[in-house]
Amino acid sequence: MQRKRNQHPKSRNANQRVTPGATNTERHPNQIAPKEGNMADTQVKRSHPLAQPKRRSLNPRLKNRVYETVYDLNRGFAVTLEAFDRLERLGFFRRDYLRAFHNMADELRARTNHELTGTLRDREQQETAQFGRIRVKWERRFGDGTSQRPPKNQKHR
Repeated sequence: MQRKRNQHPKSRNANQRVTPGATNTERHPNQIAPKEGNMADTQVKRSHPLAQPKRRSLNPRLKNRVYETVYDLNRGFAVTLEAFDRLERLGFFRRDYLRAFHNMADELRARTNHELTGTLRDREQQETAQFGRIRVKWERRFGDGTSQRPPKNQKHR
């Protein structure tokens, strides 16, 4: 008797699946887990904010050095790319290899800048939020700064 492809013979147990190499085929894959325990704890306590690690503010000198170093890195990539162009103009090496190496260096430059500037963007965004909060507090405390009212105890001249 010939059976069609992907058809399995009827088994004694309706819940049993035919899975090659499986040792336990008594459950369907979408069967709900038994009620022995929870998947996640529902009684989670939030930690105290003071117990959290403090975000370090980026030292302005360090921040300048980071930007200068990224600039130096890009200057180095530019020197490398220019060297590939000069080697190509000399005509001594195979042009297709030099172009491939040029493209790889250009890709590395672009990927490096993407990652580094992404990190810098995130840091700048944190600082923008931090200094924005400080500015809002200052504005609430001192007003818009254009007109200062005299204190209530003094007469206006």
